[in-house]
Amino acid sequence: MNADICIIGFLGAGVSSLLVGFSVWRRRTAPETGWLALLAATAGLWGLAVAMEILHHRSVPQTDWTLAADGIMLVVPVLWLLFALRGSGMGDDRFLRILPILLTPLFLLSLIILTNPGHKLVLSAIGPAGSLEGGRILASHGPFFRVNAVYTHIMILAGSILSARRFLRFRPDSAGKTLAAAAFLPWGVNAFILSGLSPCGADITPLAFAVTAGIIFVFFLRSRILDMAPFARDLLFREMEDGVLVLDSRGRLVTMNPAAEKALGVSMDALGKPAEVVLAHWTGLVEHCRVVDEAEPSLGVEASFDGKWYDVRISPIRGNMGRVKGKMLVFRDIGIRKRMEDELLQYATMDPLTDVFNRRMGLTVLEKQLRLSERNGTGLAVCYVDIDGLKAVNDNYGHSEGDFLIRSVSEALKSALRDSDVLCRLGGDEFLMILPDCTRVQGEAVFRRVEEKLARSREKSGKPYRFGISRGFAEYLPGSGVGSGALLSLADEEMYRDKVRNRAK
Repeated sequence: MNADICIIGFLGAGVSSLLVGFSVWRRRTAPETGWLALLAATAGLWGLAVAMEILHHRSVPQTDWTLAADGIMLVVPVLWLLFALRGSGMGDDRFLRILPILLTPLFLLSLIILTNPGHKLVLSAIGPAGSLEGGRILASHGPFFRVNAVYTHIMILAGSILSARRFLRFRPDSAGKTLAAAAFLPWGVNAFILSGLSPCGADITPLAFAVTAGIIFVFFLRSRILDMAPFARDLLFREMEDGVLVLDSRGRLVTMNPAAEKALGVSMDALGKPAEVVLAHWTGLVEHCRVVDEAEPSLGVEASFDGKWYDVRISPIRGNMGRVKGKMLVFRDIGIRKRMEDELLQYATMDPLTDVFNRRMGLTVLEKQLRLSERNGTGLAVCYVDIDGLKAVNDNYGHSEGDFLIRSVSEALKSALRDSDVLCRLGGDEFLMILPDCTRVQGEAVFRRVEEKLARSREKSGKPYRFGISRGFAEYLPGSGVGSGALLSLADEEMYRDKVRNRAK
């Protein structure tokens, strides 16, 4: 091929790549666009260096341009791989750990190229060759050049694979396939050059990088990735406290933000894996994802994982024609709200002093148990309990001692009950025992155990005051038509008669 045509081609590719790099750099927004700018600019310098190498084919400075081209040849593949890694959604911490690993070999190889005049490992000699018109000087490469070539080829291949995967994942349409093909163009051309074939006797890999950078740049412009709005969305996506997870139309993980990584307990290595794997610990969540489609606009569910509660909003991602292209899951930590709800439920249903049901909850349970007894044809007994002498304890020893007495009686009552029985504090010194599937006789046997427990407690406590309990039983029989109010009145009346008997003792 004519040398002038080669020079024009490399100069054109170099200048265009520099312009692309400058344009992207001025409008860089997303994290990977900065690396694209450096890649395009460096590929442009590589093309210019090769053009100058051909242009000075009759003079010794060609050696300098050849070394410059070989040096830049090391940098471009590394920048290509860094662009691919950053675009794959790799987090800042992991990217910063990988960066020195990639730059250290680059530094060492560049040092070897810079010191070539002393050791001749990269460029050993130059001499005339007739492959180009004008008698271009042909550089004889040293043994290290093969190491350099293999290293750059591996870097190009890795960057091409990562970039192609990313483009196909985000754009499974024809645009994504075009971008994937463009991503493999530098690798294919470089493999062609390493095989010893070249249309102009020079490395045309920088031309391939110029074309690839140009195609990506055009895609970024058409997708408005270089605008401020996508940058703001990307910043919001990465910094927001809510976890965001995106699935494609096949239910595979496309991307997620750091908050989602923390919530799910997975890393970016899970990209491309199915939702069944990523959400394995979230029971039922995958099924909810399948429900959301064209008919279901969105779905909100509450899910727990590792002791934490999240409000999960599942929304379809629609394309230009309105068809569902994927799903987006937003995880919001509702642990504080759940704790507040539990506390409110505790306050609404439990007595704070004794940690048993309060009056309202106790009466609600009694109504339910009466309906259950009527439906099952089983009896039910209730016991109205009153602490004797509580007022005297409060007056003579203080309310803290009275609270201690109330708790002691409550513990004695709870210790005698079955798992199916219910105890509630009606207020002040009154308690109610609800004994499902129990007769009056069986209930009186339960209460005797309570009295024995309290007698032992009195002996051990050594308290200077005396106290006791009065009780009144009432039994519900299926079909009797007795309501909860009447049943409690019967038990209360018997309790009062028992209290009178206790006072007379």
